Parts: sequence; structure tokens; C-alpha cells
Amino acid sequence: EIEVPDWVMNYDWLENEGDPTHLWAPAVTEKDGTVYLYYAASQFGTNQSAIGVASTDDPSSLESWEDHGTVVESEEGDDYNAIDGSPVYADGQWWLTFGSYWEGVKLQALNDNMTEVEGEMHWLQDRNYEVNAVEAPNIIERDGYYYLFTSWDTCCAGTDSTYKIAVGRSDSITGPYEDRDGIPLKGEDDIQNGGTIILDTEDNQIGPGGQDVYHDENSDTYYLAHHYYDGDDDGTPRLQIRELAWTEDGWPVAREYDLD
Repeated sequence: EIEVPDWVMNYDWLENEGDPTHLWAPAVTEKDGTVYLYYAASQFGTNQSAIGVASTDDPSSLESWEDHGTVVESEEGDDYNAIDGSPVYADGQWWLTFGSYWEGVKLQALNDNMTEVEGEMHWLQDRNYEVNAVEAPNIIERDGYYYLFTSWDTCCAGTDSTYKIAVGRSDSITGPYEDRDGIPLKGEDDIQNGGTIILDTEDNQIGPGGQDVYHDENSDTYYLAHHYYDGDDDGTPRLQIRELAWTEDGWPVAREYDLD
């Protein structure tokens, strides 16, 4: 059992039907010296959800964090699920990409204060399966392309997890996105859409997903951080960081992970 650090604060909610019962999927970014922490609040398996944000000028001070409440929310009847928020800066504008199941991955501009979305909600990806298992979007820019990384299929089931990481790209932050074979990530009618798998279950490393990509500008190296379930330890969740390589035509490849 992992000991809970002293700095962790409990999340208390009103135990009424429809209230969020979980907080998860944190994403942190910095703008003009202020650190913003985006998080999801939801009932697991529903789209009664919201993405909130807190900010601080001193991340090490718990007392300095100010919660700004809801950035974007969803409810029964909406075609999206407002969880798994990930901020990205592109074309002189901050954006928030988010989504899980329902009709997939969305993108919307953030206001100057980074605390609300505004303008059109763009639809980036929909697998067009009856169970539309795509979530945890993360966008980076490299050499004129925007790369959309997502997690597919079943998370959070230990050694029964079927999570995997896929990618598509576009020359515009708002899409349309295609995979390496030129298949759209959001197609028409009942077409099951594209996505290039870059990491799947390998040996004891089951269900990799929940990814984020970090660019070290000093070394021009891209890193893929993700979790998986350890098949050699009864499905214990593990965190892993891999370096990304790039093909000549500009597609990411997850390097082999050396346990030594």
C-alpha cells in the first residue's frame, strides 16, 4: 500500500444523486508566471461531469491555491463528457481539449484568464463504435503539425485492461486529424475511424494509457508519460516514461523501454 502524503487534502462532496464522486485527470500548465491545475469532477461512467481549474503563483504553498470552479461541464443529454482536460497553446491562443466516450474528443478556446471556455466547440475525434472508447486527449505541435494522442478501450481494470495509445495529426489545431494511413479520426456516417496505435500491451505491461507528451526544448527530445498495469504484480498500476522517436515522414514511435 502506498502511503498518502501529508500534503494531500480530502475532496468532500454532497452525497446527493447526480453530484460528482470522483476527482481525477490533473493537467498542469504555466502562463505568465501563474500555474494552472485543471482537474475532472464526475460520477464514474456518466457524463455528469465538469472540468475545474485552480491556480497559484507558488505551487509549493497549499494555502496559495485558488479554485476558480467550473471551466466546462456536461450533463445527461450532451453529446460529450467534460473530463480529461488538457490545455495547449497554439496560434497565439490557449485551448482546452477534453472528452471521454460519448461522441469523443472536443476542443474549445480558453479565455484570457484561463478559467472559462469560449467560442465554438470543435469535434476532433469519434471512433464511431457503439461503445466509443476514446479519451484522455493530449495535443502537441511539432514541425508544423498538431499531434493528437488519445487512449482507447478499457481502462482501470487491472490485468483485464485493454487500454492503448493512438495518434493522429493535422496542420490545424482544430482539425481535421488523420492517422498515418490517411484515415480521418472523425469520419462520416457509420465508418469506424482512424488512429495509429503507438503503444499497446507488451509482456507484463498491460493496458498503457492516460498519456501525456512533454517536449524538452534543450535537447529537442519528446517524452511519453503514461501508466500501465503490472501483470507480474497482480495488476498494480505503474507510471512509465518513454522517449519518442520520429519517422522520416514525421510520425511518433514509442521507443522500447529498458527495465535495466
